[in-house]
Amino acid sequence: MSNDAALASEDELRFMADLIQRQPKGQTLLQPFYCDPRVLEWDLEVALRSGWLLAGHASRIREPGDYFVYEIAGEQLIVVRGDEGEVHALVNVCRHRGSRVCLEAEGNAKAFVCPYHAWTYARDGALRSARNMPDDFDRGRHALHRAQACEVEGLIFLYLGDGDAPDLAPASRAMAEFLGPHALASAQIAEREVGVVNANWKLVIENFLECYHCASAHPEYTRRNPVTAWHYLEDGRGESAKQLAVDWTKRVAQLGHVVGGIYQLDGDAPEGVQGFGCSRVPLDPDFISQTRDGKPVAPLMGALRVFDGGETGVQVGHTSFVLAYNDYAVLIRFTPKTPLETLYEFTWLVAGDARRGTDYEPADVAWLWRTTNDQDTTIVNANQQGVLSRWYQPGPYSEGEPYTRSFIEGYLARLRQAVEARRA
Repeated sequence: MSNDAALASEDELRFMADLIQRQPKGQTLLQPFYCDPRVLEWDLEVALRSGWLLAGHASRIREPGDYFVYEIAGEQLIVVRGDEGEVHALVNVCRHRGSRVCLEAEGNAKAFVCPYHAWTYARDGALRSARNMPDDFDRGRHALHRAQACEVEGLIFLYLGDGDAPDLAPASRAMAEFLGPHALASAQIAEREVGVVNANWKLVIENFLECYHCASAHPEYTRRNPVTAWHYLEDGRGESAKQLAVDWTKRVAQLGHVVGGIYQLDGDAPEGVQGFGCSRVPLDPDFISQTRDGKPVAPLMGALRVFDGGETGVQVGHTSFVLAYNDYAVLIRFTPKTPLETLYEFTWLVAGDARRGTDYEPADVAWLWRTTNDQDTTIVNANQQGVLSRWYQPGPYSEGEPYTRSFIEGYLARLRQAVEARRA
């Protein structure tokens, strides 16, 4: 390491250590956490490369050679179905001169051919051919770099870290219990939407984890989700929501459907185990599903034989979410693009044998969460604009933001550990 590099490293450590020390307890983050490129580099290391990330639904790569490109903060991975049905995650950087190998966002490939000098890679990333190389050139040492990939209940997860991946087995068992009845593995994509929020990824996640804002920002969502939204109102509806949950749980348990919840997020997850949460809660009694009129917009999914008016919620880490109703499900993932931009992807699923235009209309399936996401994008964009003001100061979290506060406290703890470890 050069002296300049060492000095830069020391400067970086001092910057982060000072920022963490100055952070007021129980309040939103100091301004640099939400906009400084140096912080994003730490975020990628300690918050986003330390756990499993949802990449997409398995139906996007049903056949050998099917692939799509996953992107996070300027990095790209090719997620591809291998010859034996396995999932590979290949870094989209040629081992010759560093060109992007795959230029299309998705497709099917017998092999991946670099457009620059035609180095050719197999579906598992092995280098097949490289023209005009010396006799002692070892193709085996020049395969595409890889990330770990796995498939759980039709969901593809990636681990981008360099060390051992967190144990996903507890989360996999919980997902099998809570998502298994919805049969997401055999589902099909009804609609998919990708876009950008002009805000730091932590502001996006903080917003998504709390419903303190729901009554004022999401009237459609609040009307359909009393158990989630009413706890933050001061007109007595919180107690009504609690009783609704008790009554619904008894009724649905008698149907043999899954109820309750399992949580191992933040400090609850043992060391080396992937944090997750799974639960089921009722919708408003007037709504069988999360739809415009409360009526189903698609056939029952999986093993379900009756509508129970519930929502299955799954969270893996802090950027990957699944919400499943009796007739459709939506996969939600957020990934940082730049310090001030966050990519979002919403993927709506319906039963694998449902007929588009006959059994469902994509716009009807997507209506509630497309509406909610549009509203969230507006308010989070405004949040980021305000945070960039020279008058911005951290503010206290309310009692209606426990999950957001927990997320930030866990994030700061991981940052602090990483800085201390690097200084040791």
